[in-house]
This record gives sequence, C-alpha cells and structure tokens, in this order.
Amino acid sequence: MADYELVSVRSASQLHDNLEKLLKKRSHIESIFVDRITDTIKVDLSTMANTFGHPDFRMKLKIGKSSEAEAIINRLKTQDAPVRSQSEDLFHLLDVK
Repeated sequence: MADYELVSVRSASQLHDNLEKLLKKRSHIESIFVDRITDTIKVDLSTMANTFGHPDFRMKLKIGKSSEAEAIINRLKTQDAPVRSQSEDLFHLLDVK
C-alpha cells in the first residue's frame, strides 16, 4: 500500500497546470481514484516516477463531494488534457483550508 503525500492546491489555474502535466505523463500513473471513505483523491505513480522523486499523492475533498469528484476524475482518465472548466469544478470540490 502506498503512502500518499498530502498536496494542497492554491487555485484552479494551478490545479489545471498540474493536471495537464499529469495527463501528459500518463504512462507514469498506476492509478488515480477517489477514496470515498476518506473523501480523498489519490494518485499512485509508477515506481520509476517514485524513484525520481515524485511521490504518490492525495488531495483532500470537501466532505460529501466524492461522487462529484469521481465523475470528473473518470472523465479525465479518458482525455489527453483537462478542460479548464473541469479543473475549476474539481478545485471547488477540494478542501483548500
């Protein structure tokens, strides 16, 4: 089981940039999913990515927003790049206290 580093995102624009980079390096993503028990998005990266200093990470969601986040994440999995509105919608679901 992976240890996930908690990351925080300051803006929808930053999230969008991060999602673009992540999807461009899709071959290094082992899995990306929403943990409904902990209301968390978890990204498990490849062993190679981990070896080169890119840890697996998680982003905390607002309580009760897992279903909405999961729908966005599932759409992102089929795309080469995020649409800006998806990044904005996902950002508003994150717990960015």
